[in-house]
Amino acid sequence: MNPTTGASVVANPSITTVYNVVANNGYNCYGTAIYTLTVGQYPSSLTAQANPSVVCPGYASTLTAFGANSYTWVGASAGFSGSISQQSISVGYVNATVIYTLIGSNGGGCTFQTTSSIIGNPNGLTIGISRNTATTCIENNAYKLSKPVVLTASGAQTYIWYPYDPSIMTGSLGIQVTVRPHASIIFTVQGFNTTCAGQKTIDVTVIPQFTMNVVPPLPVMCLGDSLKLSITNISNAAVGPASAFTYSWTDPQAISMNPSAGLSPTVFVFPQSTSTYTSEVLDSRGCASMPGLITVTVLPSPLNSIAIPTINSVPTNTLCYVGNRPGPPDINLNLTGVNKNTNLPFGVVPSYTWLAPNPKYPSILTSPFLQNVTINAPIKVPSVITYTLKSGYNGIPGCADFDTVSVRIIDCRSVGSFTFETAEKLDTICSRTCITFINHADTASGGPQTYTWTFPGGSPSISYDKNPTVCYNLPNKYNVFLKVRNPYPLTSSSGQVGSEGLKGVDGYIKVVDVPNVTIFSPGQLHSDSTIRFGQNITLNGTGAYRYNWTPNYNVTSLTNPNVVVNPFRTTQYILTGYNSAGCFSSDTLNVIVIEDCGEMYVPNAFTPNNDKANDVLYVRGICLESISFMIFNRWGEKVFETTDQKIGWDGTYKGEALNTGIFVYRLEGKTHEGKSFSAKGNITLIR
Repeated sequence: MNPTTGASVVANPSITTVYNVVANNGYNCYGTAIYTLTVGQYPSSLTAQANPSVVCPGYASTLTAFGANSYTWVGASAGFSGSISQQSISVGYVNATVIYTLIGSNGGGCTFQTTSSIIGNPNGLTIGISRNTATTCIENNAYKLSKPVVLTASGAQTYIWYPYDPSIMTGSLGIQVTVRPHASIIFTVQGFNTTCAGQKTIDVTVIPQFTMNVVPPLPVMCLGDSLKLSITNISNAAVGPASAFTYSWTDPQAISMNPSAGLSPTVFVFPQSTSTYTSEVLDSRGCASMPGLITVTVLPSPLNSIAIPTINSVPTNTLCYVGNRPGPPDINLNLTGVNKNTNLPFGVVPSYTWLAPNPKYPSILTSPFLQNVTINAPIKVPSVITYTLKSGYNGIPGCADFDTVSVRIIDCRSVGSFTFETAEKLDTICSRTCITFINHADTASGGPQTYTWTFPGGSPSISYDKNPTVCYNLPNKYNVFLKVRNPYPLTSSSGQVGSEGLKGVDGYIKVVDVPNVTIFSPGQLHSDSTIRFGQNITLNGTGAYRYNWTPNYNVTSLTNPNVVVNPFRTTQYILTGYNSAGCFSSDTLNVIVIEDCGEMYVPNAFTPNNDKANDVLYVRGICLESISFMIFNRWGEKVFETTDQKIGWDGTYKGEALNTGIFVYRLEGKTHEGKSFSAKGNITLIR
């Protein structure tokens, strides 16, 4: 302060200072006063902040002052007019860049000012969208969802996605969503921050589903049957190769499909009621086809029966066979098929197919596909034939029920020509034996029939059996007669009912005595005969018309009564004598052979010099049935071999005469009695 006295002084403090003043009035009367001089600071650190500095339509920005004790905001022409004294103010969107002035004061008249700009943005935020794929396809027909597509937004702080469908989107808020649309669609995302917003659209293309068919197109089956369903005609829109395709079926009844997993293009179904099956194909991309829906109509199994006609209140299943002759009027029979199913669906009509027992002989006179058919008997046998009815619906495969009816065939022809014969084809029979007669009238003429047999000299002499057996005691030739009668025709112009025929054969049966066959050997006193080995003996037979000898062993004839035999071992000969094919007897005789074989040996020397004496070396002895005779030189080389006792060695080898020398032989054999023997030794060849 300068000066410090006087009524007025000039003070220039640097800080706030309290001043004391003392004054007197000249009369030594004093007074005091105090004055505080406040020293203020300029707000040189004054700042103004705009948050945000860019404003979009519909949003506001906050201007906040710092660095002074009091603040005054001065508006611009595009903002607000006048001034506002407060630290913070809010200003709205202006489509321009607006500069606002801030005046700050710390008191004492010390002020400072600054400015802040706010930019008006008429376009909003710039939002970005990306996707992991532009196209997708339906991968599941059950929920009709496509393969997932991930959408990602950028350029804001918060986001809202629409149109929002929770069945195909993971959410509607957030920077990223996963969508699985049913069809091609455009999604919009809105992005926000505190003072601005913006939006962007993006499209997701859903590839149209490819097509396929399920066959058969209108399947119908019967309860209890099975049906084959197949996926076929997969369109070219499916991406192959076909080996990469996968298949799926949905079984509405859970246990009515095989294979149960349904992973094959073909399945067999056996529903218990009408059911709809769903199928689809996934190609190599995992894209699903349009669903294949096929409804399998299940009909009840057909129940049928055969009705036979009623004549005079009595059901009848009898037919007359008349052949080419006139017969009774009831030669045809009507059979009716009856379907017992009720409440069949509209349009389902029972079908009928009649099967004749023998296609070779047509017996169904009407169409076999009618409910009612008329049949006749084209042949006589068998006496009972069976007709089969197959019933179904409209020819649906697998829907079938079978019923049968037995029809009895009666021969209604009048008696015609006929024959008879014996059961065994014999020219004669033995006395005191019986024979059966076979009547062929049942196949040669009408029936049913009655039979009257007459057998003069036979027992019984009369028989009414169809195939009687008759016995004859004495040798002779006998006549046989057969009368056949039946009740057809039932009526005739003469009034006679029925018909008959007669057949007789003179001397048809020849009866002979049983032969008494005997064997004897001339000069032998006993029934058995004895000879030495190598001898023969004569055997004579008597007592029959014709003969047969057994066994066929060294005998001169098998059919002559007198023969010569030359057995090598004891043998029993049997002679069978016949007076007819069925009338015979036998006798036996033993020929005992006494073995007297003598010595069996090989000479120890021979002289093959063509002097016709001892030129050939033979094995000596009788009773030999088989031999094996071998000769070796001194070096062990085989020079001769034979299995025939009648063949000997002439002293040669390979066509060359051998010189004088000693040779070794080996002999093995068996007699006619089955005894084996062997021998070996030396042979001297002398020239």
